[in-house]
Amino acid sequence: ITLKKLADWTISHHFKKIDVTSPTAYADWFKEICESTARLMAEWLRVGFVHGVMNTDNMSVLGLTIDYGPYGFLDSYDTSWTPNTTDLPGRRYCYGQQPSVGLWNMERLSHALGPLFTTPEPLNAGLEAFARTYETSFLKMMAGKLGLRKIDGPEDLKLVSDLDKLLQDAETDMTIFFRGLSADQDAFASVSRGFYGTPAEAHCEQLKQWLVRLQARVTTDQMHPHDRRNLMNQMNPKIIPRNYLLYKVIEDVEKGDLSSFENLYAALRTPYDDNPKFDSLDVKRPDWARETPGSSTLSCSS
Repeated sequence: ITLKKLADWTISHHFKKIDVTSPTAYADWFKEICESTARLMAEWLRVGFVHGVMNTDNMSVLGLTIDYGPYGFLDSYDTSWTPNTTDLPGRRYCYGQQPSVGLWNMERLSHALGPLFTTPEPLNAGLEAFARTYETSFLKMMAGKLGLRKIDGPEDLKLVSDLDKLLQDAETDMTIFFRGLSADQDAFASVSRGFYGTPAEAHCEQLKQWLVRLQARVTTDQMHPHDRRNLMNQMNPKIIPRNYLLYKVIEDVEKGDLSSFENLYAALRTPYDDNPKFDSLDVKRPDWARETPGSSTLSCSS
């Protein structure tokens, strides 16, 4: 009875498009939770966000997350990176694991909502909706990041998987790389600004070949260069709240200096704009921040 009251109240107050008196209300509700959570996972991957503590109590039925503790944004692209020191042994909540953990959390929620259903089929349908929605959202997201109308067919999928490997084979800043892909000229020079250190010549050659493949694929879309650049710049932020920037802001604020906070805050209000005023924030993580506690990683008690 208590579970039904809680579900009815939540649907009535936060899911107004669902008729709580409908015989499919709970199934529709669970499906919507699964779909919104799946879309959230794709959005996290788009900007390189890592929550760090995706326990079930840190997720919301509203398709949101709560309890921002040891979160972080990727500097160098690494699917196994986690900002949470307590997650380091198993890396359960690392960047690349977040979609599967999101699904696992939905499975746990389905168990909790089980008493509202007479058969498991509606709950299984919701979980299947999560998988479909995530795949659709991820492919749409990747298409936008690469400046394509859509990811279409095995060759496009290989283009994406090859890039994933290239970005990890040589330490590369995720944000700078993807933002650089929209450069009007000399894409390699633009994206290579994101290299940490000097990659091997063979890697550079592989990346150049990949860029040629991407450009060949772009021509088949026949999208106007201006429209393509706008699409990419809407999907690939220029400024993100990098851990080391937040670390410096906290240090300055503790000294009574609010200028760095005000500058970062202003930049993050329009993170997709090309504003030269904030170019100093559009840079790779400095060497000192690579291992500095509080700048590179955090703990749940930080």
